Amino acid sequence: MTYDQSSRLFNKLVTGIAVLAFLVVLPGATAVESSQEIAEDPRIFGGPERKLYNGVPTKLPLTFDVKNVTSERWVHELEVEVTNTSDKPIYFISMYIIPIGVKFQGTQMGYWLHYGRAKLLEFSEPLLPEDVPLKPGGKHTFKISEGEANGWDTLRAQEGRAEPKFLKLLFQQINFGDGTGFLDTSGAPVDIKKKI
Repeated sequence: MTYDQSSRLFNKLVTGIAVLAFLVVLPGATAVESSQEIAEDPRIFGGPERKLYNGVPTKLPLTFDVKNVTSERWVHELEVEVTNTSDKPIYFISMYIIPIGVKFQGTQMGYWLHYGRAKLLEFSEPLLPEDVPLKPGGKHTFKISEGEANGWDTLRAQEGRAEPKFLKLLFQQINFGDGTGFLDTSGAPVDIKKKI
């Protein structure tokens, strides 16, 4: 199987999950670090009420500013501001916010954050005139959608859940729109013109 075929299969699966579910299920989310490991990591935003661990690989061309982690209404007010520090425009960014230890029907939950057209999950997807890049030095603020936030409030009330104490930001993808970018939680480089 070529890289393009395996990437297309992976991206179709992820797109289907993200579009159909208000709370996405993440493959491999059971391997998320314990709250003790997170508490000792220096890439922490927040305070004693709630912390967000930035699990995005530091080698990626992004910097972060996170606001409202400790808010009682964090799911409605959390903001993750990303700056493009590369010398190329970014057409698609995909990440997840994971409430650590919060499961729905036995499966870890998460919220999909993305910038750009969802079809750009595929590195071979051609750019369209309406695709607006995040230019070098440009910033974008991600928020959990209001529908997903309301869904969390409903689920929490129905099941008597406490608000999570730890959140984790996980990276999925950057697409530069030229067949290159980064993929998966490790930030593996991608170039669809090169054979694996």
